[in-house]
Amino acid sequence: MEVLNQNPAFKATRSPGANATNTSSPGQATADLRGLGGQRTLVLVNGSRVVPFAPASNLGSPTTTDLNLFPTIMIERIDVVTGGASALYGSDAISGVVNVVMRKKYDGVTATLQSGISQRADYQTFRAGFLAGTGFNDNRGHVVVSGDYSKNDGVGDIYNRGWGIDEWMIVSNSQRTVANTPGFGQPAFNIAKGVRNSLGAGGVILGGRTTTGTTVTSIAGLTNMTINPNGTIRPYQKGSIFGGPVMVGGEGTAITKDAALVPGVERITLYGSLYYDFSDSVTGYVEGGWSKSFGRLDGTAPRLTSQIIQRDNAFIPAAVRALLPTNIASFNISRFGQDIGNNFYDVANSTPHGTAGIEAQLGSNWKADAHLSLWCERLLVERRG
Repeated sequence: MEVLNQNPAFKATRSPGANATNTSSPGQATADLRGLGGQRTLVLVNGSRVVPFAPASNLGSPTTTDLNLFPTIMIERIDVVTGGASALYGSDAISGVVNVVMRKKYDGVTATLQSGISQRADYQTFRAGFLAGTGFNDNRGHVVVSGDYSKNDGVGDIYNRGWGIDEWMIVSNSQRTVANTPGFGQPAFNIAKGVRNSLGAGGVILGGRTTTGTTVTSIAGLTNMTINPNGTIRPYQKGSIFGGPVMVGGEGTAITKDAALVPGVERITLYGSLYYDFSDSVTGYVEGGWSKSFGRLDGTAPRLTSQIIQRDNAFIPAAVRALLPTNIASFNISRFGQDIGNNFYDVANSTPHGTAGIEAQLGSNWKADAHLSLWCERLLVERRG
């Protein structure tokens, strides 16, 4: 996948380094031609369609192929077609086709073993694999088998890096047109340090609705107040420039606290093929294998930008209820759910697969390929903690 993403035609939408908050399948790697989404890039293996078993977007349904479940050592080359592919393959090839060509012939044995670690003493990686093949019956038949195992320990949250300790992040500026505010006249997006969540660990009281259904943006004595663990309230220390769930300065921590920069991923792939030439123009083949990937996601805490609290809610603190006007039927709060806890998931994806078919050369300009493919997927998601 790293090689494909060096091609300007590909966008690294789903890769282990850009996937720390993907609760559907952490560590997956998908092909995304022209940035139209993995669901619009058709992936083939030796010209055969592959059943999609990875979401193209966070929390989506399986619509694309996880390239991590293919044995790297078995790949001979990757063919990419970007023009006119949908006319042949349909709407799932609007942006193009990626054909992963596996080795059909190989003589000998090759093994690989490598390990590494980052200069920050994290992201420890290990990989071991082998490729073996031989011909038989005067080279009319060829058998190739491979195995590939890799593991990385991932990288912790932003506070494991110098730029993360300073809490650098992009902030959208909602004050750029509001006079006499720190963000007035500033760009719509700012890169700044000391960027923290603006939602409040104990919640920040916003506006509400009256008993007659009128929306109010401010409730006297309550708006911009936060709730302490003991039920008392105090003014929320808001930052200067703010937008959405983040702000520059103020109280709290980064919105990605405890969320891994890179998820830990472990995968194993076994693959084999048998090709036999019945004649100079007809070849039969069987190929298939088993793959399993295991990802550990340390995701963000829940972010509630506007949660409705009804007036009759029994859990409203006494300090808030005492200041709640009688004409207010409900109020909204924002909240950064640190007390609820971050999203920690273990995601296992197991995929046995097989293909059997016949290739035939029809004269000098035509050839035929008839095959039957079977791909099965078993996805298991478990929450930790």
